[in-house]
Amino acid sequence: MALDSGLTDQLTERASTRTSTRGRVLIGLALMLALAVHLPVLAAPLLHDDYAQRAMVDGQIVPARGMLDLYDYVDDGDRALLLDRGALPWWTSRALTIRFLRPLSSALVWLDCKAFGYGSVGPHAHSLLWWAAAVVTVFALLRTLVPRRAAVLGTLVFAVAPCLADPLLWLANRDVIVATTFGAVGLTFYNRWRDLRRRGDAIAGALAFAAAIFAGEYAVGFAGYVLAIECVRRDAIVRRATGLLPFVAPLTLYTALYLGLHYGAHGTGFYRSPLGDPAAYLAAAPRRAVVLLATGWFGLSDAYAATVPVGALTVACAGAAFAIAVPWRRVVRPRGDAERHRATWLLLGSMFALAPVLAAEPSVRVLAVAFIGISATVGLLLDGALVRHNHESSPVAAGVATIVTVGLGAVHLVRAPYETTQLIAAYREGVGAIQERLGWLRAHLDRRHSIVLVLRASTPSATFWTPFMLGDAAPEQWRVLAFRAGALAVVRSGPRTLDVISQELPLFPEGPFDLFRAVGELHEGDVLDVAGMRATIVQLDPDHLVRRARLDFDRDLDDASVQCLSERRTGFERVVIPPTGVGVRLAL
Repeated sequence: MALDSGLTDQLTERASTRTSTRGRVLIGLALMLALAVHLPVLAAPLLHDDYAQRAMVDGQIVPARGMLDLYDYVDDGDRALLLDRGALPWWTSRALTIRFLRPLSSALVWLDCKAFGYGSVGPHAHSLLWWAAAVVTVFALLRTLVPRRAAVLGTLVFAVAPCLADPLLWLANRDVIVATTFGAVGLTFYNRWRDLRRRGDAIAGALAFAAAIFAGEYAVGFAGYVLAIECVRRDAIVRRATGLLPFVAPLTLYTALYLGLHYGAHGTGFYRSPLGDPAAYLAAAPRRAVVLLATGWFGLSDAYAATVPVGALTVACAGAAFAIAVPWRRVVRPRGDAERHRATWLLLGSMFALAPVLAAEPSVRVLAVAFIGISATVGLLLDGALVRHNHESSPVAAGVATIVTVGLGAVHLVRAPYETTQLIAAYREGVGAIQERLGWLRAHLDRRHSIVLVLRASTPSATFWTPFMLGDAAPEQWRVLAFRAGALAVVRSGPRTLDVISQELPLFPEGPFDLFRAVGELHEGDVLDVAGMRATIVQLDPDHLVRRARLDFDRDLDDASVQCLSERRTGFERVVIPPTGVGVRLAL
């Protein structure tokens, strides 16, 4: 009997070892697949803010930026310069301020600029290292909160999530990944501190949270998890207050610096700060929240979700939430109190974490922090589907749970990597098209022309940071006269004057989706001056959007220093300015 027992133990141990080895091999293969999905980012070119940050390092934007200030895009000190160069279009609000307190991420960009200049492969490899660090730290976090298999599945969900594609591709947006990496470390120590009350965990958590928040304000979303943890705990008030210190202390320091040094975004419709404009933030928050919930949990494209009526989307999200509750209760209910509490605060935290990112228009790229809780929950549900539930009394509930879990698995482990590859391919194709247009401009802009008039631009890249994207080929003044205005008429009403008229669409967008100006700020008769040009608002439509403007220049438009272009869907083309009293129509 003793021999039989020993033999059984040995066979069991060997089987366990083989299972563990197979598991590690499968995990390794899955992570290699996740890395392969993201490798094409190495070929992504620079875009928009990437050029602006390199111009800051090179001293092309004054006042000069330091190592920690490369996310100070527009403020009172340089707005006039950017307007005069044409890095901002003439209709930009004179109150536009875009300054983000991201010193850690700024230092990483500065190092990229010094090491690689305008090269993009090295900085993208750097971003991939941060992606790997984020995956590792999220696994380390989940491993302390949920069973190992659920942690592995959840980490795979996180690793292939579409929300990481844009921050990998767009170097200036790497701050999302850096903040998420340090935040996951901070949350690991914070949860341990709340359970064990060891001072070392509190200090380590505070330092990690500080690094996360000073990498990017996206890390403020970890307040959602901290709040969720406190919601499921039953501590005395004093113990709860001291328990919050590892997160509250660095957040308080960050907020004091943010407000005291006047960081933030103002004069724009795109950003609605909860601190600077709480009414606008609250008005936009419900629609933005349901779009992000649909995008994060159910894999809807953020562009598509934003077009669905908010009421219909809310009803759909509520129905899906009730459906998810069936397998979630089935998986969580038989577990012990500690495991149930952890599963609960991970779920709640994924929703609370959305609050800070509701300040901007909804985009999948802002979901990384919230995706930690989403990934953990999906991992738990997938793990639960592999376990036999003897307590299940309702075959209907079991059937619903199976359908919902399979659906979530398909969304996050099948569709998600495909969607990530599509996002990467679309980004590279789109930025490649921008590079082609920049190449055309470099080949066709004559250095004798110190002012280039773009009668109508069709792509954002033509309106934002263009002089810095053109580099040495940039003219002294780059003037975009209208943007996405549809069919346009340009009438030369004087030797130095153009009337720009649009009947289909406004001359330029304003409002909640526009970076440069909020709606309703311009009035007929308003005058906006930039170097060499004065713009007078002539006509508004019933929605208070500009339909006609008169543009007076400081030189005759027949002067050899003036070159006129128009951007169509197929690219740029030369335009000959007509004689005085004659107009030209610009087709799409």
